[in-house]
Amino acid sequence: MKDIITVLKKELRNVLKDRRTLFMLFGVPVIMFLLIFNVMGEAMKSQEKKLEETVYKVYTNHAAFVENVFRDGMTKIELVDGTDSIENDLRDKRFDLAVVVEGQMDRLSDLFKDETEISIYSFSGSMASERIARVFSSSVNMIRDQQLRLFLTEAELDAGLLDKPVIKSINIATEKEQAGATFGGLLPYLLVIYLFTASFSVGFDVTAGEKERQTLTILLANRVSRSSIAWGKILYLMLMNILSAAISVVAFLFGFSSMIPQTGSMFTIFTPGSAALLFLIVISLAVLIAAFITVIGIFARSVKEASAYSLPIYVVTILFGVLGLQSELFQSQGVIRYIPLINGIFTMKDLITQPRLDYVTVAITVVINLAAAALLAFLAAKMFSDERFVFRTGN
Repeated sequence: MKDIITVLKKELRNVLKDRRTLFMLFGVPVIMFLLIFNVMGEAMKSQEKKLEETVYKVYTNHAAFVENVFRDGMTKIELVDGTDSIENDLRDKRFDLAVVVEGQMDRLSDLFKDETEISIYSFSGSMASERIARVFSSSVNMIRDQQLRLFLTEAELDAGLLDKPVIKSINIATEKEQAGATFGGLLPYLLVIYLFTASFSVGFDVTAGEKERQTLTILLANRVSRSSIAWGKILYLMLMNILSAAISVVAFLFGFSSMIPQTGSMFTIFTPGSAALLFLIVISLAVLIAAFITVIGIFARSVKEASAYSLPIYVVTILFGVLGLQSELFQSQGVIRYIPLINGIFTMKDLITQPRLDYVTVAITVVINLAAAALLAFLAAKMFSDERFVFRTGN
């Protein structure tokens, strides 16, 4: 055990001297998440303000009707002439909306004539076009309701009939579920990706990298057992992964809440109990990824080769991370609960989005990941004692 601690201290001293690596491990996630979400938030606000101030160009064959629809002045429009192809004009953004009225439209009551038909053309590739189409449709529906109220009043009928039945929309989702609807899939996805990318640089450097630099031979010349060297490196990678994961979670929380102020209540998602369970899952993932990186690094001849070997499982992890963004996908996960690494993505998502904490599922996830990490760690230690892997540097 003493030799393992010695190797661990040696690796920690090396990384503490390397300010660039420390910055990449602990500074980058903070800057990255805060910058990404702040930029996204500002971009969304800027775009919304721009859309509110936009003077929308509208083509129509019935100017009086369109002007009447936008008579409240809240949305500014400019009527323009069209060409032979409405589709091309919309794609080329010569105008944002086209309204074609078929049938006679002298009065608003003509809306209810059988021959009246209104075609609204928009282009989903333009945010301005989508917005003005929604505003126009909503305004026409409002005018229709107003005309119906007039008809009912003139017929001496109760116009309040249009307000019946009374429909109450009640969302039974808890505050945790509502906040987690967006947050639940995003955090596991980004966290696992960052755990991998952070492990690549540090993990491959102290394994395959030392082979390339021939510094591993010097280390092996000391009176330290190879298994102690292997375990020291494994513990070092695990410690770095746990620290970077913890910092990433905190940075993500602050970054996401700064982008969408309403999600300030998001912090209520994490009670002391759920925060502790989340941390346990993160630790199990960090340890598993560290063990995996160690095995790949010991087997590979170079850092480049190690990166190539780890790419397939990295891609698969990203795939399941993307699938985890879908709110109802893999609800009955079955066998996924027992797949190391993948189970952590979905268990973290459930922990954030579900109203009740599933201690059994969390326990299964943590135990399976730690068991898989232990097997990989023992494999790494065994490989480190085999010269076929330790000195595997040639072609």
